[in-house]
Amino acid sequence: MNCYRQYSMRTTGFAMDLYNVLFRFVHYKTHIMSMLRTFIAIEIPVSIGLRNSWADLKMLLKDDRIRWVNDQTLHITLFFLGATPEEQVGELKLALTQKISVATSFPVSIKGMGTFGAAFNPKVIWIGVERCEPLLALHEAVSTVVETFGFQRDQRGFNPHITLGRVTKLANPAALSLFMNRVECVQFLTHKVTGLAMYQSTLTPNGSIYKPLWNIPLLGNKKGAF
Repeated sequence: MNCYRQYSMRTTGFAMDLYNVLFRFVHYKTHIMSMLRTFIAIEIPVSIGLRNSWADLKMLLKDDRIRWVNDQTLHITLFFLGATPEEQVGELKLALTQKISVATSFPVSIKGMGTFGAAFNPKVIWIGVERCEPLLALHEAVSTVVETFGFQRDQRGFNPHITLGRVTKLANPAALSLFMNRVECVQFLTHKVTGLAMYQSTLTPNGSIYKPLWNIPLLGNKKGAF
């Protein structure tokens, strides 16, 4: 009888341990599933000039491995949040609306192309954004609000650009560098910024997929003031 009682107690203890492990696993997985990978950005359309230059660039690099972005989701990132609790998505919209919706729309000039990384081993191909004080003010206003939710801004500072592609393998970096020099002073478009959006970013083997979560229009009459 004592042996049976001890065996029964050990079995019960094992079952409780297993239950606790499974409970923690389910709780952890539910928590992870409720987190979204997000960023806040300004949507940028593709002009005819940009589309043509991009097509020339793709032809030049057709034998290389470049993960080109979707031309329907070009954007200037204002703040990359990363893992974001799902319940904070609406809270962030409310807080940002109160802060930035009073500002008026403004133009940004999209000009030239460049790369991040060493000249002989570039990692990212991008389009440039000319210095724009209202854009800098918008970035600062967004960052100030988002930081109150516990997110940290990029310590490298704000370097506005539009990513075109990410380089996996490049056989002739010199040819890419020559192309960049040719379009360095080309103005592809001037875009009127009328709002900003939060996106969910889902990583896939073929690149990121972006899904808009909300949009905040700039409806005010205060230029560069937040």
